[in-house]
Amino acid sequence: MRQEDFERLKQSIREHGAILRGELKPSRSYTLVDLIGKERAALVMARHASGLTQAKFANIIGVSPRTLEQWEQGRRTPTGSARILIQLMADQPKVVLEAVAKMKTVRETRVSPTVIIPNAKRGRPTGARK
Repeated sequence: MRQEDFERLKQSIREHGAILRGELKPSRSYTLVDLIGKERAALVMARHASGLTQAKFANIIGVSPRTLEQWEQGRRTPTGSARILIQLMADQPKVVLEAVAKMKTVRETRVSPTVIIPNAKRGRPTGARK
């Protein structure tokens, strides 16, 4: 490394320390929205605020983890009800998580009917059209 570049690097490190200590203001700053856009920022912040993994968050809003990953990386954009659920997760995560928990409880307690037909044959019923 050239001496001139090394001196500039040392000066940059000193300035960074001064900014962290509050002695100097940064020359520029960016927000998450500035860097990745409003929609993606809302999605990322909603998921992080909920404390859920991508897989669990995707399951709650009813999409595949791959789809959620593509949304977060900006390759695709959520539409329709997914956008609404993401906004709800950002604004009221507890409400959504409570609703999901209630739905899960209802699904687990529901008994599905079982029908046993003795001597049932497999395949196409007799006389069925081809």
